[in-house]
Amino acid sequence: MMLYFTLKKHKGGLFALGVTLLTMLNTQVFFYSTQIYTEALSLFFLVATFLLVKLGRPNHWFLAGIMAGLTFASRYPILLQAMAIFVAESLARKSWKLALRALIGTIVMVLLVIIGMTMKTGVFQMALSKDVSLTLFISGFYLYNSINIWGIAFILVPLAFLFKKTYVDKYNYVFIVWFIISILFWSANSSNYQFRFAIQFTPAVYYLAILTIENFIKEKTIFSWLFLAK
Repeated sequence: MMLYFTLKKHKGGLFALGVTLLTMLNTQVFFYSTQIYTEALSLFFLVATFLLVKLGRPNHWFLAGIMAGLTFASRYPILLQAMAIFVAESLARKSWKLALRALIGTIVMVLLVIIGMTMKTGVFQMALSKDVSLTLFISGFYLYNSINIWGIAFILVPLAFLFKKTYVDKYNYVFIVWFIISILFWSANSSNYQFRFAIQFTPAVYYLAILTIENFIKEKTIFSWLFLAK
């Protein structure tokens, strides 16, 4: 619901409903949300991070940093996606002061997590080595399996980058950066490829897919193609 109400304000109810329903009904999201894995929890904190930065007020950005810190607590590598959201939105708003507020909130929460873990277990262990074993050779695992992960809607995602409107509207920047950074990071993982790692950027995938449909309709491209085909 957080995702729906955040998108509705700028993109309209139908657009927001499409992205939200596709995300909620995604088989990977649905399956792993019922398991003991932390992917669903980290997705919740990541969406909350997105919501708070879109609200725009300085205090909200500090809270967004707190949410980003909680993504670190649930699954360490997901913090990168939260940072990507901060950077993209800061660039769109041309305000690094907001990003600094978020960073302060993140640092505070991360330190609390580290201290809490250390006091409880006597040691703090970062992400598993297999999760951060990165290589310059990008794997095509998530592209090869894109239909299995996100369904046929993924076919529309690359088309979103062909429209000028995609780059004119600064609201889209977060989703563009969120998607690109996420898929590159997990594709660069040299030893651990799993469908569940795609859960956290599933909202960005479906946003870009719905954005393609919106761009087609606004530019009447579909109707032009149908006319030429005749």
